[in-house]
Amino acid sequence: ASFAQLIQSMQSNNFTNQTQLFTAARNARQVGTATIGGIATTEYAGSFRASDGLNSLSPSVRKIIGPQLQKLGDSVITFHEWIDGQNQVRQVTEDETIQGHSVTTTMNVTGINRPVTITLPPASQITAPGQ
Repeated sequence: ASFAQLIQSMQSNNFTNQTQLFTAARNARQVGTATIGGIATTEYAGSFRASDGLNSLSPSVRKIIGPQLQKLGDSVITFHEWIDGQNQVRQVTEDETIQGHSVTTTMNVTGINRPVTITLPPASQITAPGQ
């Protein structure tokens, strides 16, 4: 339910809700350039502790994704993000460990100020939390 709330928040607001987490990184750095969906981008990488990420969020976003970050406790989340020349996020990957399982999440931004379509992976690639 919280992930659905995050997606709904990104649809109705903007993608900066998710990227607020990255302000907690003390080691963020530029690592290169890439073309994402035909758009030239600069790649940044870093990491942060989930507890620091929680504290970096605005109260409204903390309400949405705070419960997931609390479950991660003090674990480290690593990320890469690709930002275009207009400072728009074009792609983000996050790596984290949840209950001993490594999880990688990738979000691709293929349009700005357009309707969002989300394609879920096949059921064979989905695991419910706690399983």
